[in-house]
Amino acid sequence: MRLALPRDSWHSAAMRNRCVIATILLSKVLYAGSALAGISPDFMACRGLFVEGQPPQPLPTLDGKAAIALCKFDAIDGNPHGFPVAAIAYDPGAKLAQWVAYRSDAWMAARTDNPYLEQLGRKEFYRDADLAQAGIAQQNPGESYGRPWDRGHLLPSEMAQWDPAAWAQSYLASNVAPQHDALNQGPWRKMEEFVLNWVARQQGDILNRPIHILTGVVYAPGATRLNKAGDPAIPSHFYKVVIDWAGGSVLAFAAPNDGSVKRDEDFWRLATSLAGLEDGLLQGKRLVPGIPEAWRTQNPQSATARLHWGRSGS
Repeated sequence: MRLALPRDSWHSAAMRNRCVIATILLSKVLYAGSALAGISPDFMACRGLFVEGQPPQPLPTLDGKAAIALCKFDAIDGNPHGFPVAAIAYDPGAKLAQWVAYRSDAWMAARTDNPYLEQLGRKEFYRDADLAQAGIAQQNPGESYGRPWDRGHLLPSEMAQWDPAAWAQSYLASNVAPQHDALNQGPWRKMEEFVLNWVARQQGDILNRPIHILTGVVYAPGATRLNKAGDPAIPSHFYKVVIDWAGGSVLAFAAPNDGSVKRDEDFWRLATSLAGLEDGLLQGKRLVPGIPEAWRTQNPQSATARLHWGRSGS
């Protein structure tokens, strides 16, 4: 799938090259050569992916043990720790990520329509080498989920197409979860297109307006397994949080994963406040610690929020 993105001054080669080079150089100062990539206690190697450098509060796992903290990096100029792609809180008992956090600066979103990326298409899912080397259980990427389940990306592949190496990370077995096909192919897909296009339009703030995004799943203590014992747990819900820190706005989406969300449903009906998500599905756990309370309680259906996110009049 290719998304139609706006074309404006970003496509001036001089402007694009200056901004990308500056961002890459900054990332190398902050992250290059980190010994903490891969399994990274408390996400120390990729704190830049979180608002104010603060990861979410720990969430309950299926087996009661602490989630595994993973930091994934792009290999820029041959440096395996060149730029942080994603932070993953992985639950071995569920064989799923609890959530995946990433940033989508405007230059990243704008690069998703570059001609050299047309060859990417889709990739086969593959095992997470960091988990494998540590002997941590993970799902078999070669086994079919079976109907009605799709492999739902938590970091969408379209969001990672700013570089082929980053894009490949979106096909890790640790980045997918069983998602009902009506949700995955319907309103969830449309919502992810909306977010990507919204970020791409913020190109006037390329270096100072990072958009922080976190996508996660919720599952009950006795969650049903996919097909047999040892398979991944089936999430009861999916959620996504989009934080525009510079714009002072937060947008959250939550959806049941039981087929009740119809393929043709308007994705905006899934929008909720961050407070509604945290205090409801997450039982009071904070995904974005320290965020102003006024931001947590923003109503996405209000005229102000609709105007900010480009949904006014709809």
